[in-house]
Amino acid sequence: MIDDSMKEIINDFVQEALELLDTLSENFIELEKNPEDKELLNTIFRAAHTIKGSAGFLGFQNLVELAHSAENILNRLRQGEIKLTSDMMDYLLKTMDILMLMIRNINDTGQEGDFDNAEIINKLNMLALDEGGTGNTAAAGEQNTAAEDIEKKAEAEAQIKIQEQNEEKAKKKENLDDKDSKIEKTLNPTNKTNNNEKHPKRKVRNLGDILLEDNLMSSDELSQILKEKEKEEKKEESIEIESISNIVPPQPQMHPAVSVSAETTIRVDVERLDNVMNLVGELVLSRNRIFNIASKLEFKYPEDEFTESLIQVVSNLNLITTDLQLAVMKTRMQPVKKVFSKFPRMVRDLSKELGKEIELNIAGEETELDKSVIEEIGDPLVHLIRNSIDHGIEMPEDRIKAGKPKAGLIKLSAEHEGNYIIIEVSDDGKGMDPNILRKKAIEKGLIDEKTAFSISDKDALSLIFAPGFSTKDKVTEISGRGVGMDVVKTNIQKLNGIIDIESEKGKGSDIILKLPLTVAIIQTLIIGIEDEVFAIPLNSVVETLRISESSIQTIDNHEVINLRKSVLSLLRLSEEFGIESASESASDGKAKVLSNKEVYVVVVALAEKRIGIVVDTLYGQEEVVIKSLGDYQFGYKGISGATITGDGKVVLIMDIASMIDILQKR
Repeated sequence: MIDDSMKEIINDFVQEALELLDTLSENFIELEKNPEDKELLNTIFRAAHTIKGSAGFLGFQNLVELAHSAENILNRLRQGEIKLTSDMMDYLLKTMDILMLMIRNINDTGQEGDFDNAEIINKLNMLALDEGGTGNTAAAGEQNTAAEDIEKKAEAEAQIKIQEQNEEKAKKKENLDDKDSKIEKTLNPTNKTNNNEKHPKRKVRNLGDILLEDNLMSSDELSQILKEKEKEEKKEESIEIESISNIVPPQPQMHPAVSVSAETTIRVDVERLDNVMNLVGELVLSRNRIFNIASKLEFKYPEDEFTESLIQVVSNLNLITTDLQLAVMKTRMQPVKKVFSKFPRMVRDLSKELGKEIELNIAGEETELDKSVIEEIGDPLVHLIRNSIDHGIEMPEDRIKAGKPKAGLIKLSAEHEGNYIIIEVSDDGKGMDPNILRKKAIEKGLIDEKTAFSISDKDALSLIFAPGFSTKDKVTEISGRGVGMDVVKTNIQKLNGIIDIESEKGKGSDIILKLPLTVAIIQTLIIGIEDEVFAIPLNSVVETLRISESSIQTIDNHEVINLRKSVLSLLRLSEEFGIESASESASDGKAKVLSNKEVYVVVVALAEKRIGIVVDTLYGQEEVVIKSLGDYQFGYKGISGATITGDGKVVLIMDIASMIDILQKR
């Protein structure tokens, strides 16, 4: 049974080891590109050694043996005794995968798990013998023995060093005692203890006072002795610390002259952060309400001194609430590098499997976003990059014929844009042909021929997100099932994100994801239909238009408008929610009579889909907190929740995904 203190130590080891392995995977890919980078090699070696040392301290012997075999190769590489090969890198990366599995098993069960690592350890040992890995099992055994001899020799040398240090310490202590003895004899020829007993009330002067006042020693001599003594004491501390660090390898080395600072980080349960975020949400609602009341009072009593004081207090409250909201949001923020770091390895493995040469360029790894968003974007990005590798980048010979560099390029970047994060995946491959996509969609029965050739090329590119769509005729382990891009669409919809595609035949493709930084407190556009007020999540709003109703056309019983050479389908909220709107009229159930009256169209997008929502009024932007309606929603899918606006009204928040689905099913 593992006690709580041991669980905490193991948990710390697991967290540190997983972080090191994530970094190692990225470092190994970089090392393959720059095998002569000694500093990078040393960094990798230190990380592997740290994992091995900590695992040994906790008694995870199987993990130690595997890490030790990889460490042997790394040590010989950094000593320049062998050269890095592709085969060697394959096995080093496989070792990292197994170590990752073992450490995750330790995290889940407290045990390493039943892993048979004999085969990969033997292979690693053979690779450590020569760059081609041609050594035999016997040679590998000799290498193991040699490695053990080296380690035993190092331990013996460490023990000798400790013994020498202890002897030196004793000798220096003896010298210090001699100095103290000489001073004592000079000060007091008789026994000091007896003198103190005979004169219990005698005033005792300190050592410095006695030496100086009685002219037994000059101030310069005293200062020199004190400095030497302080110097020797510091050396003793250094010897003791170094001795301990040699005996227990996992403990960090500490410089005696530098004080150890207190911990600057703590681990906090995510549920606690969620609770704090909810409280901040309530505070935001109250802030909005007070701000609205103060604004009305200022308008009604502009010269009143109490009103002026209230306005000042409300302004200060607004600043504090905004800062608090940002501070709490930042506690949940994580760098997108946590997701990006796994892609160099993936690109390397897949390009090697497909016989392609591909470079991955990553930018904006330090960009931060909410933990809940981080957890959802991993799978979509995996599928997007796999798609670029398999479908986008051509074979080397085809690229040369097309006048392109032999190696293809995939770019992965992230950047902030207001309250959103923009993630972009682009490649310089063959691009997408809208006509080929139309034909494939027709073949698979995803769209009829008339519709396929009536949609714009931009809309045709969005066909790749249809469930079951694939341009591959043969299913492989990498693609062909038509599920990858559907996963992208589904996950981005969950986050109320937007997908935009740009592609040029022969030049490459660019897929842009626009995601909210957080899903807790959102910005909304407040709109109105007659006297009813609704909120639309602002991250779904692309633009707003003011049009004449006479510009609205009807195609197959669907209202549409022509927006920059693209057909935009319209949805009237007044119809969906049963609200009689003055902006529309009907004649005895016949077709609508459209007037020249102007209305607003809010263009919204979710994933790759775009529609226009017809409304009467645009009230403006407001920050709100989504509250669930529970049983009061009665199963209606067009509403995602409700909020309270600054004027105290309960306002329904629209579910854009449901609205798009409603329009598509008509």
